[in-house]
Parts: sequence; structure tokens; C-alpha cells
Amino acid sequence: MMRISNLYSLALLATLGLAIGGCGDSDETETPENGSGTETPEGFDPAAWFGDAARAAQLNVDPQLGDGASTTAPNFVPAADGPAASGAKDNGGGFFAAANYLGAFEPGGADWTADWSVWATGPVEAGDRPVETISGNITENVTWTADTVYQLTGEVYVTGGATLTIEPGTLVVGDVGSALIVTRNGQLVADGTAEAPITFTSSKPVAERVAGDWGGVVLLGSAPINVQSNNIEGLAATEDSAYGGSDSAHNCGTLRYARIEYAGSVFGTDNELNALTLGGCGSETTLEYIHTFRGLDDGIEFFGGSANLRYAIVSYTGDDSLDWDEGYVGNIQFFVAQQTANEGDRAIEADNQGDAPTATPLSDPTLYNVTLVGGGNPEQEGVRLRAGTAGALHNFIVTGFGKAALKVDGPESEANILSGALEVSHGIFHNSGEGGTGLF
Repeated sequence: MMRISNLYSLALLATLGLAIGGCGDSDETETPENGSGTETPEGFDPAAWFGDAARAAQLNVDPQLGDGASTTAPNFVPAADGPAASGAKDNGGGFFAAANYLGAFEPGGADWTADWSVWATGPVEAGDRPVETISGNITENVTWTADTVYQLTGEVYVTGGATLTIEPGTLVVGDVGSALIVTRNGQLVADGTAEAPITFTSSKPVAERVAGDWGGVVLLGSAPINVQSNNIEGLAATEDSAYGGSDSAHNCGTLRYARIEYAGSVFGTDNELNALTLGGCGSETTLEYIHTFRGLDDGIEFFGGSANLRYAIVSYTGDDSLDWDEGYVGNIQFFVAQQTANEGDRAIEADNQGDAPTATPLSDPTLYNVTLVGGGNPEQEGVRLRAGTAGALHNFIVTGFGKAALKVDGPESEANILSGALEVSHGIFHNSGEGGTGLF
């Protein structure tokens, strides 16, 4: 097992293709999206920073996953006696469950996707259940039951103080141009179980379903964001698409044991709905055991807010698996991204705000126990931290990204590295970059 320590020379680290900030390729820096264009902070030495032994990085070490590349029955559980079984950072408790290992699964332990994920159950069909079409606004409390299929025929807004409750085992299907949007004045309670997950998917026959068939699930709240006012991208700018406010605990509801499939409509550049879009959701929101599958754009994107996430999988999405910006400050634990050779850009794309990288509140999430598996495409990146984001990523596995496993980009995020506001430590980088050994 090879660990980087201060004994390694900067020349050796350079041969590993370190591309943090100013040492990266010049065509990788985009302005203003990746920063304000100011100079890299004087004295910032990315090789020395990452070479600090306290960061406990394992470079070019095989994490020994069961079969992370399979697209039919992947197994992300590392070997019981492999490198993921040691070298973890204590997460301090609180929101975070005790997990003294690297990656999203205990080495040699149970697979928490085994019962309820898309891989576990296969596609869900209506069978002989009746179909109820849903359109317009939901303005009164309503419950959708598992004995009926609910077909969204357009943009459906939950608003006016209403709560939409969805029972375990319920199937919700979306037509082209449809989406389920829960406004700041509504709430979603979609509380499935491992035995009866809730499925949101395309209304097309199973064999005809493709990414982008419908718009996905949108949850909007009143937690702080770092833009003065905003409407979620991909929707018309109305009060029902607005998000953000001053209530950091705002509860957008519960989404648990739920799969969101074939979603993510793209309307134009930087104007998309993701499989799961979260704008300004607060810390009382519950997001657990979620699988987004074959989305057209991002799998899960946080636009500000403070919602927490755990036990989540994003597989085969067209763009980024996990994306945050606009001052997101939540906690994430047990997250998995899997890309294929033909699907996916970055497993994590992290920003503060492209037009104003120092805007507050600063994006500053904390992540523990993350497994990111690339498809080997030469344009795929594992983690891109940019545009002023702060935050912490610990106890991770990043493997199989053809371009780079990690890149810190833009002077503001580099400044956060210097100050300690942005930290990456205790993890495994493997089989990424040029020749599988470039990594950074």
C-alpha cells in the first residue's frame, strides 16, 4: 500500500499529473464559471499541499471493489481485508453514522442497495393497476396509493400549503414535458420501504424508456442561498418556481426508498431539470435511500440550502452525478456514483457561485463515505472543486476516471485550500488520468 508523505519529492508528485488549480492544463480553467480570473494565491504549492501525510491519501491503490463496473448487478462492497478497511477519519458523530472505513460500504459487509435499487428489482410496470392522470396544481392534501398508477401529463406543482403523500410501492410515471415540483408552500411525504420502494419513471413502455423522457422530481424550500432571488432552472419564472429564504431548517418533506428513472429534461445550456433537483431545502428535509437511474442531466443537484443526504446512488447519468452550488452547506454520507464509458461527465461537480465565487453563505458541505466509479472515458473526471467552493471530503474511493480523479480549480477555491476551508483527505485514488496513473 503506497501512501503519499512529505518524504516524496515534488518531482515525483508531478509525474502523477497533479492538476490542482494553477498547475492544471490552461484550457481547463473557465471564467467566470470557475472563478473570477484573479491570480492564483501567492505561495500555493498544490503538490506540497496534497503531499501532506495528514491527508492520508492512497495513490494508485486498488480499492478491491466486488465489481464496480457491472451495469446489471454492480457490487461496490470492498474486500474485507483490502485497503478500504483501514485509514479512515473519525467523522465525529452527529448526523454521521459511525463508519470506520473508506467508501460507501463496509468492507466485506452488507450491500445497502441490495433490496430496493433499480438493479435489485428491475423495471416496475403498471400491471393491472388502474391509471389516474395528474395535471395542474395540487392545492389540497392528497395521498397517492400503491394500488393505482399516477401518470403526470405536465408540470404538476404541489403548492398552497398542500402535502402530497405517496405510499410505499406506488408507481408514478411521467409523460414528455412533465415533472413533479414541490414548491416552498408545499411538502412531499414519499416514504417508501426497502420491501416496497416508490418508483418515479417514464410513462413509456419499459423497452422504449430513455434518459430525459420526463423532467424528474423538484423540491423547493426557504433555506438560505447566496443569490438574492432565484427561480429554479428549467421552469418558468413564477412564484411557484422560486426558492431560497432565511429558514435554514425548512422542511421540503421526505424522500426515502425512492427511485427516479429516465428523468432530466434539458431545455438549453445551463437550463435543465435533473433527476432530483433541490433548491433551498433545509436541514429538516429527509433524503435517504434514493437511486437516480439513467438521467439525462445531473443525478442530484443542490442549489443552496442545508438539506442532508445519505444512502444515495446515481447511476448512468448524462452529466454530473452530484452537483452543488449557490451556498449549499448540508451533510452527505454513503453516496455512490457509477458512470459508464459513454455516460457521465464528473462524479462530483462543486461550485460556490460562478459569477460571484466569494458570495455568502459559501458552499461548504461535509461528505464522508463516498464511492465514485468512472467508466474510463478520457473526458471523465472524478471530483471537480471550483468557483469558490469550500467543504470537506473524507473517507472516499475514486476510481476509473480517464481524465482525472481530483481537480481543484480557480483561485477562490485554491484560497480555500490554503485557509483550510476546503479539505480532501483519507481516501483512495485509483486507475484514473492518463495511463491510469495520472489521477490529478
